[in-house]
Amino acid sequence: MESEELKTLVNRVINRKFESQTIELKKADGGCPKCRDTLSSFSNQDQGGTIIFGIDEEGNFNVNGVYDVADLEKRIQSQCAEMEPPVRAYFTEVEFKPGIFVVSAEIPACAYAKRPCYYLPAGRLGGSYVRVGEADEKMSEFEIYSYDAWHNRTREDLRVIKEASMADFDSALESKLLNNARKDRPNLQSIADGKSLELLGLAKEGKPTLAGLVALSHFPDAYFPRLTINVVRVPGKEMGSLADNGARFTANRSFKGAAGEMIGEAYDFVLANLKHYTIIGEDGRRADRFEYPEIAIREALLNAVEHRDYSRYSDSIPVSVEMYDDRLEIKNPGGILGDVDPQRLGEVTPETRNPALVTAMEYLGESENRFSGIPTIRKALEDFSLPRPIFEIKRGQFIAIFKNLDYLKEKGHSDPESILVFCQKPKTRSELAAFLGVGVNYAMSKFIIPLVQEGKLVLSMPEKPQSPLQTFVSK
Repeated sequence: MESEELKTLVNRVINRKFESQTIELKKADGGCPKCRDTLSSFSNQDQGGTIIFGIDEEGNFNVNGVYDVADLEKRIQSQCAEMEPPVRAYFTEVEFKPGIFVVSAEIPACAYAKRPCYYLPAGRLGGSYVRVGEADEKMSEFEIYSYDAWHNRTREDLRVIKEASMADFDSALESKLLNNARKDRPNLQSIADGKSLELLGLAKEGKPTLAGLVALSHFPDAYFPRLTINVVRVPGKEMGSLADNGARFTANRSFKGAAGEMIGEAYDFVLANLKHYTIIGEDGRRADRFEYPEIAIREALLNAVEHRDYSRYSDSIPVSVEMYDDRLEIKNPGGILGDVDPQRLGEVTPETRNPALVTAMEYLGESENRFSGIPTIRKALEDFSLPRPIFEIKRGQFIAIFKNLDYLKEKGHSDPESILVFCQKPKTRSELAAFLGVGVNYAMSKFIIPLVQEGKLVLSMPEKPQSPLQTFVSK
């Protein structure tokens, strides 16, 4: 960055008085501080980060400057060389006050294929860090394993479960799977059932694989008690909120069994505990609907079970569904396999984490295995005039977040974001007035026409702006 950019950044940090996901402050008027943890954590996140030397966070963010610019940069470069792979920092210096110098070190993201970046003398387990808010936290074994699994193309769904036996498979599920597999792969028709299951990755040497156990056994929890889907309804907007009677949850169930039945039962339970809204349709009629589209919920549950991590680091962690007043969160262990921005899911196709399990679920009629899940979720929420889904990865956990109408009401229907979300599908004047809770003329003059003038809403018939059939849609 340029010197003036650094000065502006320093002033912003002083005014806000906090660090961030990408900003770390170091007091350096008495010597060079140790930065290895931050060098690792910034290198291991896609956006990298910047270390600013010369600000005393514990001293009310006073700018004390650095003891010696040249020596500081030399010693930081030495610390960068102790990282694996070595870090290449980019330095900027500025005289913030007469005789008071501040130095920044911009730390670029390490290439995903080379992560984790770690402090070499401490080893990968002891020297790998991840940035959490404004803190550097040591990576867990699971987080390090996740990189290794991608590097080594580890197939946890093919892990043989030695304690289990082929008798654990449900005969009806096994027969259904094999019949559909043989229709899809005619060469399997002349191969015995046991060998066919092995070729499909569901068995090996007379024992079930993890994929086979999860897809075909009604009791995988006999060997993995926490391979479940846990669903809770929270009476508020944050975990820890209490109902009037003091209860932490107004609904709470754990679902077990073969993947298909577990997903189905969890799905039914979620629907039974959803709120209902009364919506005015394009024909002016009122209709009740769930707060989220059913198909989006099922696709998210299916994705969570199929694409979760099944390694020994996480096979005791359940898939969880948390229902809040303003949103639904579905969480599963294991981020995205490989270097894919979670917000680009559906546009780019990540590697499949558990291909044998995914294929088994396809043959059982539970999924299509056509990478259509995320686009389906996005389309369904759009059809419900709800915000786009949010996909996040936090500490090795993948989270899908759906926001409902209560979220939009909290922002206020008149908020431009709420109107634009509502107009993801074309809306008539009367629908917009009902959504805003005001008269048609007031809705148009106060809210809709300004958004049209800004180019954020588009008319379906621009050549007939006054047509009673006119609709408005987000650009």
